[in-house]
Amino acid sequence: MTVAKDTRILVLMGGWSAEREVSLASGGAVLAALSAGGYAAIGYDLAPTEDRKTAVASLLGKITEARSDVVYLALHGTFGEDGCVQGLLEAANVPYTGSGVLASALAMDKVAAKLVLVASRIATPRFEVASRGNVPAKPPFPLPVIVKPRAQGSSVGVTLVEKEEDFGPAVEKAQSFGDDALVEVYVNGREIEAPVLEGEPLPLIEVTPKNRFYDYEAKYTPGMSEHRVPAPIPPRQYQAAQKLAASSHQALGCEGVTRVEMIAEETGTLYVIEVNTLPGMTATSLVPEAARAAGMSFLDIVVRQVELALRRGTRKEGVR
Repeated sequence: MTVAKDTRILVLMGGWSAEREVSLASGGAVLAALSAGGYAAIGYDLAPTEDRKTAVASLLGKITEARSDVVYLALHGTFGEDGCVQGLLEAANVPYTGSGVLASALAMDKVAAKLVLVASRIATPRFEVASRGNVPAKPPFPLPVIVKPRAQGSSVGVTLVEKEEDFGPAVEKAQSFGDDALVEVYVNGREIEAPVLEGEPLPLIEVTPKNRFYDYEAKYTPGMSEHRVPAPIPPRQYQAAQKLAASSHQALGCEGVTRVEMIAEETGTLYVIEVNTLPGMTATSLVPEAARAAGMSFLDIVVRQVELALRRGTRKEGVR
C-alpha cells in the first residue's frame, strides 16, 4: 500500500499539556515535510485558549470541513498520548497514526506500563508509588532515586534525587502534574534509545546528556546531548536491546512507531524505563535520526506512519 499524494492528511499538534511547545515543533516539522513532498497536508493547532468541549468540537469540525482521510498525531502528553484523542478519533471513524486507545493509555501510565512489562518478564527498575497528597518521609530505596509524574512525557517533572532533603520537594513537584509520583531505583548505565517501527527495531541510539541525566533540556536543546547511532555497545547486547524493544512494543500492544527508553549496564543487563507511543519528531528527536541510519529520510518515516494508519483504518472497516 502506498499513500497517494491527494490523501488528505490533518497534522494535529499543540494541545494543552506541558509538552505543548514540543508538540508544535513536531507537528511543524511533519507538516513541512509532507507539504514539501507534495502531499495534501494541513496543520491544526488544538488551542489551549478554548475550553475542552469547545476545543474538541472545533477539532471534529475541522476534520469534517477538511474531509480528512487520516490524522497524523503530533500531540504529546495529556490528551495526545494517553488514549483520549485516540478514542475520539475511533468514535469519529477517522484513521490516525500511532498506537490505539488501550496501548496509548497503558504506555502513558508509567505504573500500568511497568506492571505489563513485569508480567511479560521484561526487566524494569524497581519502583514505588507515592499517592497524590502523600509525601513519604524518606525514599523507599537507597539514593540516588528517580522521581517522576505517573503520566507525563519528555521528562517533564522528573528529578534525580541524590540528597535525602531533596526527596520531599521532588515528590511534590511530580505530584503537581496531577497524578501520583513514581519513585524509581536509579540504574547507572548507558542511555539507549530503541525506536521500533511496526514491531521491527530500527538502529539503536546511545544518548550522552550534558546534564546529570537525560532531562527536558537535554532532550530538546541543540548541543545538550550527544547521539551516537548505531549505539556503540557490544554486538550481543545490541541484539538483545533490539529484541527487548520489540518485545516491549508488543507487550503493550503498540502500533506504528514507538521509542523504547532503556539503560544498559556494564554487566550486560538491560532495563526498560518506558515506552513512548508518540515519539518527538523535532530537529533533535531520535526517531528521525534512527530512521536516517536505516536509510529512510524524514519524509519516508512520516509517510510510513500515515500508510500504517490508513492500513489499520481499512482493517477496522473489514476491508483487506
